[in-house]
Amino acid sequence: MGQGSGALAWLTGNFVSGSIVQIAQLWDDNGTLGLNIYVSVAGKVGTLGSYPGLGQGLGALAWLTGDFAGTGRSQIAQPWDNNGNLEVIIYGTGTAAPGQMGVNYSDLGQGSGALAWLTGDFTGTGLAQIAQLWDS
Repeated sequence: MGQGSGALAWLTGNFVSGSIVQIAQLWDDNGTLGLNIYVSVAGKVGTLGSYPGLGQGLGALAWLTGDFAGTGRSQIAQPWDNNGNLEVIIYGTGTAAPGQMGVNYSDLGQGSGALAWLTGDFTGTGLAQIAQLWDS
């Protein structure tokens, strides 16, 4: 397929629209984040898009998918620790390609520790939210 097998994470979602689920491979591109999107067409898996050098760091508390922006497509969320403060970057919002940073939520007023990270429509809005489970 012309890509390496190493990955920071493997995710599934509908990143580009249509009814076929794609696979996302987040990878280390010489210290910055890279993303490949794979799709199966006619029984063969191929690279749908490659986004090297996204300009973001590799650190993540978790890698999550969900329709956070209400686009009908999956976005990728990268929650990360900024000196004990929780920040989240969302990739692929609006008309942005899956490998483009859409929104950076800096200092959400929460700590970065978690027992688990979950996504779902917890509020009934039709949008995905992120749940941070922690030990109180």
